[in-house]
Amino acid sequence: MNKNSRIFLFFYISVILFFSFSILNSVFQAISAYKSYNFALTVLNLLQRLSGSLALFLLFVQIVIGAYRPKWSSILGGWVMNFHIWQGRVAYFLVLLHTFSLLFFNFVAKKGFNPFYVFVDFCILCRTKLELFYSFGRFGFYLLTLAVIAAVLRSRPWWKENWRYFHYLNYVLFLIIAPHAFFVGSDFSPKGYLFYFLLFFVIVVSLIVLQKLLFWFKSSFRWK
Repeated sequence: MNKNSRIFLFFYISVILFFSFSILNSVFQAISAYKSYNFALTVLNLLQRLSGSLALFLLFVQIVIGAYRPKWSSILGGWVMNFHIWQGRVAYFLVLLHTFSLLFFNFVAKKGFNPFYVFVDFCILCRTKLELFYSFGRFGFYLLTLAVIAAVLRSRPWWKENWRYFHYLNYVLFLIIAPHAFFVGSDFSPKGYLFYFLLFFVIVVSLIVLQKLLFWFKSSFRWK
């Protein structure tokens, strides 16, 4: 493993640890403030927050690596493509964990066991702003699922030709999930350090999308 790979992994692991400790600290502060807590609800809430936040970070890294695969391979080595594939699997697992922890949190909190609400209760003209951003999360879940299916089936003829188009959904997905994280979750509020990570992620992904669009326009209209 070369020096660039070690530097990359150092920052990668550091961000994961920073996210994890920030959320753990927030949970412990809440427990100290209220001086009473439900163990099951606290664990489920912690799982939901950790899985959602880390999935957002992993999705960001997926986009950055996926957008410049040859460049990253030349900088870090061939292992980065296997890393990219495995990280995608971990990210999807975290999204599933995030979703099911909400489902069971509602059940333990005696709000009922309602998979329909968690998975398919979409709305556009919602009763509250919060419900709108819940719908962003639901929509993002299915976009990610579609991208994962495309990756799994890409060895088959039709998918082999078209899977890259499905992976462009990751850009849309991220720009949907970012406001979901900001407006629904408390961890990315402007009062905390994680907000600046979210802001940085959104700026970088937006610049990548802009570059891809400019390249597409230039190629389509043969600009010189």
